[in-house]
Amino acid sequence: MSPVTSKALFQRGLALTVVVMAAGCPDIEHRLDAGGKIAPSPTAAAHVVRVDGQVFYEHQGQRFDAKPAPFFLGDALETGENGSATVRLAMGREIEISANARFVLDETNEGLVLNVARGLVISRLEGTSVPDGAVTLSILTPFGLTRLSGEDVTVEVTLNGATVGVKVGSIQWISRNGKAVTVTETVELDALGFPKEKALTPAELKVSALRGRTEVKKNGAKNWSPVAAKSPAPVDSGDGVRVRGGRAAIDAEGAGSTFGLSRDGEAVIGEALVSKTREDTEVDLKKGELSAVLPMKKKSRLKVGDVVLVSDLGGQLTIVKTRNGFELNALAGDIRIERPGAPAAEVPGGKVAQITPDGVKVDDALREVVTLPSKQGLRVFHPGVPRVALTWEGQDKAYQVTVSQEPGLTAPLLQGIVHQRYVNVDAPAKGALFWKIEDEAGNPVDSGSASFSPEIRRTDLERQRNVVSDGSEKTTIFFQDKPPSVTFTYDPDTEAGQYRLSVYKEGQLGSPLVERLSKDEQVVLPEGALGEGSYVWSVTPLGKNNEALRGGRMNKLQIVYDNAVLRLLITTPQNGAAGGRSVPVKGVAPIGSRVVLNGKTIELGEKSRFDTVAAPVGRGVLVFRLFQGAAESITVRTVRRGN
Repeated sequence: MSPVTSKALFQRGLALTVVVMAAGCPDIEHRLDAGGKIAPSPTAAAHVVRVDGQVFYEHQGQRFDAKPAPFFLGDALETGENGSATVRLAMGREIEISANARFVLDETNEGLVLNVARGLVISRLEGTSVPDGAVTLSILTPFGLTRLSGEDVTVEVTLNGATVGVKVGSIQWISRNGKAVTVTETVELDALGFPKEKALTPAELKVSALRGRTEVKKNGAKNWSPVAAKSPAPVDSGDGVRVRGGRAAIDAEGAGSTFGLSRDGEAVIGEALVSKTREDTEVDLKKGELSAVLPMKKKSRLKVGDVVLVSDLGGQLTIVKTRNGFELNALAGDIRIERPGAPAAEVPGGKVAQITPDGVKVDDALREVVTLPSKQGLRVFHPGVPRVALTWEGQDKAYQVTVSQEPGLTAPLLQGIVHQRYVNVDAPAKGALFWKIEDEAGNPVDSGSASFSPEIRRTDLERQRNVVSDGSEKTTIFFQDKPPSVTFTYDPDTEAGQYRLSVYKEGQLGSPLVERLSKDEQVVLPEGALGEGSYVWSVTPLGKNNEALRGGRMNKLQIVYDNAVLRLLITTPQNGAAGGRSVPVKGVAPIGSRVVLNGKTIELGEKSRFDTVAAPVGRGVLVFRLFQGAAESITVRTVRRGN
């Protein structure tokens, strides 16, 4: 229902259609059109299917004893002290009215409207499907409007207010000032149509040390006391908390909200008050960052200094102390900013806001450099990337996002509304993330999962030390990624003081490529000493005066590159290497795969190797995406930023 329609209904009530009826009979025979002529009988919008006790059917001020019969737009149904009735709407929904109740049936362009003047009305929908997003019934009271879709709802209207109860699902309730709120439980409305506040009770706060050093200073004390890692410390209003090089958690007993203090933060704790429908917490942030996870479908008020952050439905946020105020990041869930002497400002989920004495400036949150599409089974290899962006297809609008570390999504890490097609989340160093995306009505949009870990270390195959023996005539060594270490062995000679190894490129016997002296019965050449190619080699035993005791036999050796890799191997750059505007990038990909680096496809050369340059993004980040059929894995390398 549009605001104009709602306002008009509040101001003038519901218009009744003129009806010509037989005296003493509630059955409608004919109606008059605008010219006063008899119009064809309209289609009934509902049917009275049950009548018990005193029940009256009303039209144009005339009352009749009600009976099971068709029920038309503009008609009213009223019950006495011992009366009750059931009305079945054409859409299949049933409306039950109790004693001393009255409603009028009307219609707008958004569906049917029950104008309930008093009494208890129960709306049930069983075994009937309603099209997604369709608003099929609204219940209008003197205190507000309730929009229904597929839920079971009770509405009770008294002289001093109304009670709206949701048994299944959720409804949208609109107060007389036009503000819409999603309701999932029983809400009591006052005479102005606003929810009655339930009593708030104090909650005990505790501080836990998660990482780094956490300290507490009791109100009035001079010294700070450390908080043990596994022993949460109780704190009272006026106590100080600070953290160095890590993170502290602040939790209220019996509350759904959780808070974190980080970035060398310091704060003074205020009161924490909770009820079943609301939580109020006060934290005076002196420096650093305060994060908050607010319970879903519950109103939360977080007072930070002179700024009050209000969430009607829950979500997640961070607020950072700046030189000129605060920076608010509404990670998920809409936040309202309230300050003394200033108008309220709305920060939609997924946006950031600068809060200064001059006002509130809201901007889009920058999407993280490492982005994950909403698909199942992603693998992410990274050196410690703090955050990633989860993305999905569609239009920029309101989405409900749920992120968890377990597939059932029963313990969300992040949950709430965002207004764009991505959400930034913390990336685990090792573990998994699971997420789902829904529209505002709860219909599924997309989902995904990803496992996170450091890059896989080279396998023994990739760092193999190949052994070749004198007298083998010909040996072939296959390698992947980097030419391996080669160990040359030979039989001992009792007269030899040492041995000389000579390695030649095939066809170039005039000068050895490698020559080594050794007193042992083996010579080890390190990785890369011999590259891909064909060689001949020999070992000559030497006497005490370095004379050759006998000639060495020539052996053949081939070192052959064999691309049997199953994952992306990146040889350059290494994590933490020097960077700049562009860096050299080398490696090898599995045959038949495709590699995209920072959004650009890499050209793979012979045997799927690559050798190119790339410009790091963000803080020296290189994002490699490997596509093998439908599978996708992501490898992140970071380099030091340069000029």
